[in-house]
Amino acid sequence: MKRADELFEVIKAMTTQERRTFEQRSSFLKRDKKYLKLFKVLSSLESYDEKKLRSILAGEPMLRALHVAKHYLFELVLDFLATRSLPSSVAAKLSIEVNKIEILWDRGLFKQFNFRMKKQKKIAERIESFDNLLRIIDGERKLVIRNIYTSSSDLVKELSHQQKAIFTQLMRQNEYKELDDISKIDFAILGPPRDKSAAQKIKKFLSQALLMDYSMATTFLAKEYYHIVRGRCHYRLRNLPEAKRNATAAVSLFEDYPEWKTIAPFEHLSALTWLYISLYSLEEYSEAEKTLKVLQGIPEYNPYFGAYAFQLISSYEVHLIVQKKEVSELKEFILRTRSQIKKYSHFIDHVRMSVLNFGLSYAHFALGDYEKALVYLNEIFNEFGHESISDFPSALRLYNLVLHYELGHKEYIRYASRSTSQYLRRRKQLSKGEKAVIILLKALSSASSAEKKLESLKSFCEYATRLSNNPMEANFTQLFDIISWAEDKKKANEKKMKEK
Repeated sequence: MKRADELFEVIKAMTTQERRTFEQRSSFLKRDKKYLKLFKVLSSLESYDEKKLRSILAGEPMLRALHVAKHYLFELVLDFLATRSLPSSVAAKLSIEVNKIEILWDRGLFKQFNFRMKKQKKIAERIESFDNLLRIIDGERKLVIRNIYTSSSDLVKELSHQQKAIFTQLMRQNEYKELDDISKIDFAILGPPRDKSAAQKIKKFLSQALLMDYSMATTFLAKEYYHIVRGRCHYRLRNLPEAKRNATAAVSLFEDYPEWKTIAPFEHLSALTWLYISLYSLEEYSEAEKTLKVLQGIPEYNPYFGAYAFQLISSYEVHLIVQKKEVSELKEFILRTRSQIKKYSHFIDHVRMSVLNFGLSYAHFALGDYEKALVYLNEIFNEFGHESISDFPSALRLYNLVLHYELGHKEYIRYASRSTSQYLRRRKQLSKGEKAVIILLKALSSASSAEKKLESLKSFCEYATRLSNNPMEANFTQLFDIISWAEDKKKANEKKMKEK
């Protein structure tokens, strides 16, 4: 981030209530009052514009050293946010309590220090707050040394043993976290592997000792990572029952220990998301909808978490709503998504914005508003990095062809089908399914009669259904349910022919 717009960015990241409170507080402080105008001007700007800022502040003494004023205001805002941000989790509250304990030591209040330290140590052990636990054990060591004439060396050995045990647990938990991060990067694509070597890579990853023996996961987060990583890998391999089992186990951990929902909210969100994905893929739609409601009910612990949760939930929610074919829900989803995009715009990068735009495009597609669906799709093509390693850009090309077919752009289909084939071949993603979709759309665009269209649709539906049952060939159905679309077209054509 450029230093020039650093202040603007942090102000835009504040909620409306936080800005209002900051303004009220600053208006009473003579020292801060002169910076209030700068704060208000930056709050009103849609995007950072140095010339416009200087124009509005014309005549203000601070313009002579605007960079100094901005730096001072930046620190004021951070101080305000630090004092205003109340701890929302048990772990955050514990950190404050440990700070209080250390203050008692510095003031020589050793009796109170010892009493509070024992109480907070039990909490730290219960919630596996290892950083605070190490601080507390350091405090116990200081107390042992202070009482050198009455203490036993066995106490020192015991405390050292406790610290070593904590470091061992932290190292093991970090190993599971590493597996989680690697699997996110390497196996995050929701489609199955496209060839045997890719499938073998996932199976080899799963065969690691840490992912074979559950007893090696000795902390709460290690257990959660164990289930999530296994679930993610089994999902990629299209072993959906096993993916569901692991996701259910991860969610159950949070149900058994509810306080971890606030200690590790991102992990809780991840567990529920994978359960939803597994249920939806198994076509257990009623259970998937129940899980979706639980996801939507997770509190917004902070603005960043709220934005992250919105992006994640929205990208999966649209498929369930489209599957239900509820017009009112689709319209409500569009309005809610647009509103949330505006609310969280500061936290949404261009890649995540592309995923959200696809959700909006798909919702409009399901409503039959193909023009609007194309507008959102073009937004993605304008912003999204086409050379991404994921299947997302490739799947969008097929969706793009379907959209143009619905809009009656026959000439475009003839041209774009060729360029799409070349694009997918270059990315080594032109499988049998993708080829079949392109051939179908070319055939539908050039068909001279309803009979020929129906023949092409029947042939595609039979062939595509067989392909979708093969994990190595099912990628073409992941982003957009092309088979259901073709089935609907086939039924519509059959109805027309009967009416004739």
